[in-house]
Amino acid sequence: MTSRYAVITLGNINEQTFGTVLDKILTKISKEKDNEDGETVAHLFIIDTEDSYDKTNRMLSERLLNNKNKNIIITRAIISTMNKQQGLEKIVLIVEMATKLYNKENIFVDITNGPKEYSSALYAISSILEIENIYQLQRNGENNYEYVLVQRLDKIPELSRIGNFEILYYLTELEETFKPVKDKIRDSSFLDYAYTKVREGIILYSSKKEQCTDEAQDNCDFEISLLETVRWVEKAIEILYDFLEDKKDEILKNKEKFEKIKKEYKRLSITSKLKISERTFKDNNIKDEVLESLRGIPLILELLWEYRHIPAHQSRIGYYKISQNEARIAIEASLEFFRRVFTCKKLTEYMMTIDSSAGEKQ
Repeated sequence: MTSRYAVITLGNINEQTFGTVLDKILTKISKEKDNEDGETVAHLFIIDTEDSYDKTNRMLSERLLNNKNKNIIITRAIISTMNKQQGLEKIVLIVEMATKLYNKENIFVDITNGPKEYSSALYAISSILEIENIYQLQRNGENNYEYVLVQRLDKIPELSRIGNFEILYYLTELEETFKPVKDKIRDSSFLDYAYTKVREGIILYSSKKEQCTDEAQDNCDFEISLLETVRWVEKAIEILYDFLEDKKDEILKNKEKFEKIKKEYKRLSITSKLKISERTFKDNNIKDEVLESLRGIPLILELLWEYRHIPAHQSRIGYYKISQNEARIAIEASLEFFRRVFTCKKLTEYMMTIDSSAGEKQ
């Protein structure tokens, strides 16, 4: 009896690389799955860009004709590199299609190829749909490569009733936002803490959104998602203030004015530090051109700080339910904050030295 296995992979403009990866995963399945007739793979799903489709189309046909999987069904989806949302939606559709046709334990996903944002998306949606067989060709030494099993993302609920696009989109955006620093972040650092909290907020947002399909919309309160998403905000305000104070000789033309603004506040509370930072960007000409992109940061932090304290002040304003839209805005504003931070090398390097708990530089 023929076992029905399916493979999902991304295309590659390099024919040799694509062929190598294809051989690796077909061989992996053939060796690991005992099959009497040898035809282990019934279906191959390939997610291509326009360029990778043109480059590998002929090679794919030739390679499979010489392979024992020559009767394989091939489904190819072409995604545009110019329309990211459409590309992500197609990846979701392909993986969902595979899970409807084949048992999840019989689906093998390869995330070696393709643009990084799409391989990250394929990894995330495969994790969401609880596919365990996720593989990647990784460098092991200077010229050696190893085909390894990648542990799927944990603590992600399956959200089949409401669709998977939104959680996939936000998780992918989070990975893309932190990609410039991901390999450099220390455990227990502020950035590690912030990344974890935003990710938990995204997952809680998606979980609550699914629950609301069974509840009256009036009973939906996204407070737990919002609180996790923005739990890092007060520390970020302190870091921005300390950064401006520490670097005032280097980046501010009018450092005396910065000192004068400071003296206007007898007690430097979090809100005072935020106001000083905002006025510093507004009233000073920044020397460093890179810092121009940071001008809106205090306003983003102010929005997130206000959201952070809505639940804390409910006793004053009456019971207030956090809406789905407010939780979503908190996620998007958090991502935008870190996008802007990572455009500034000085602030990024400074932030990477901060511990998550004490807020002190190491």
